[in-house]
Amino acid sequence: MSMSILVTIFVSLVIGMLLGVVLEGWWPQLQRRVDALNDYWIGAEICDGVNLILGVMLISSPWVYEFDTSVHSQNAFATGIVVTSLSIASFVGFAAWEEWGNLMAGLWLVVSPWILNFNGSTKC
Repeated sequence: MSMSILVTIFVSLVIGMLLGVVLEGWWPQLQRRVDALNDYWIGAEICDGVNLILGVMLISSPWVYEFDTSVHSQNAFATGIVVTSLSIASFVGFAAWEEWGNLMAGLWLVVSPWILNFNGSTKC
């Protein structure tokens, strides 16, 4: 595993921890509102299972689809780690922040080709 992938994973984990510390103050109020909505939510485990499978697919995609060993594969690998970790966390105990984290990871996947300048690459 290259050093840049390790740095990407480390930075993602640090950002996640810092976000958790920042949100800790006002999160219980929001969590109570979300818990009231959870009574109506059916099939959360199915969605989390699908997210887990998609996260594993993202992690393995650089090797399966033979991406260039550059920022393309690092982006897919790091985002797959985030999605897989959030899915496993939601199996342990459901909280709305995991779903918001998956939303943010999905939005990152949508905009990352433009932010990371993927144009001109044939394998990404």
